[in-house]
Amino acid sequence: MKQNIWLIALGAAIALSSIAFPFIIGNIVTKYNTTETIDYSLVFLAGIAIITTPSLRFIANLTVQKYNAKTRTLNKKSVILNIIDPKAKSISPGRAIDLVDGDTDGTIYLFHGIYLDITSNFALLILAFSVILYNYPVYAIPPAVAITYSLITQHLHHKKLPKLFDHYIEQNTMHLESVCSGLNSNRDFRYVLQSTARKRLLKTCIKSNFKLSVLEFSSSLSYLLGLVTLILLYTHVVNHDSYSTGAFISAALYVEKVLVPVFGLISIYYSTAESQSRKKRIDKNTGLTSK
Repeated sequence: MKQNIWLIALGAAIALSSIAFPFIIGNIVTKYNTTETIDYSLVFLAGIAIITTPSLRFIANLTVQKYNAKTRTLNKKSVILNIIDPKAKSISPGRAIDLVDGDTDGTIYLFHGIYLDITSNFALLILAFSVILYNYPVYAIPPAVAITYSLITQHLHHKKLPKLFDHYIEQNTMHLESVCSGLNSNRDFRYVLQSTARKRLLKTCIKSNFKLSVLEFSSSLSYLLGLVTLILLYTHVVNHDSYSTGAFISAALYVEKVLVPVFGLISIYYSTAESQSRKKRIDKNTGLTSK
C-alpha cells in the first residue's frame, strides 16, 4: 500500500505540472496582444512546465516497472504455493500453468499501474475543469457534455464488460490443458487437435476484442463530442466578443486537458476488462486476494 501512495503522489504531481502550461501560454498571448511584447520570463516558465511533465511521467513509469517486478514474483510464488498445498483443490497442469503465468502477468496492472494512471488522469480532469469553471465558465460546457456522455455510456455498458473475456480466458486454459494431456499422444493426432483448438481460441479472442472495441469506441465519442461543442461555442463567443484571443487559447487548452483524461479514464476502464476477469479467476481457483 505504501508503494501505491507514492504512485498516487507522483500522479498528482504530473497533473499539477501539466495544468500550468495552458495558463502560462494564455498569459503570453494576452500580453502580446496588449503590449506587442513577449514576456520571456513566462516563456521560460512554459519551457519548464513542458520539460517537467514528461520527466515526472518517465520517473513514474520506471517506479511502476520496479514495483511490478517485485509484485509479479510474490504473486507467482503465492499462487504456486497455493496450488501445491495438499489441502488445496487439485487442478490440471494446463490450468496451473495459465494461473501461474497468464493470470498473474495479466493482472499485474491492477496492483500498481492503475493507481498512477487513475490519479494522474482524475487529478488533471478536476484541476482543468475547476480552472475553466472559475475563469471561463462558458467554456465549461464542452467538457461537461463529454463527461456526461461518458457516464451515460458507461452506465449502459457496465453489465456487459465484466464477463466479456471470461469465455476467452477459459478457452485459453482448455487449450493449455489439451496441450499438456496430449504430449504423449500420437503426433498427427496432436497436431490436428491443437490446430482445431487454436482456431477456436482465435475466434473467441477476436469476438471478445471486437465487442470491447465497439464499446470503447462508443464511449470515446465523448472526445469528439466535446471538440464539436467547443467549436460551436467558440463561434458564438467570437460573434459576441466575450473573451480575448489569449483567453480563448487558454480555455481551449484547458478543455483539451479535460477531454484527454476523460478519454484516458475510459481507456483504463475498458483495457482492464481482461485483467479483471483473470483476477476473478485467480481468487476463485486459489482463494488469493489482492493486497
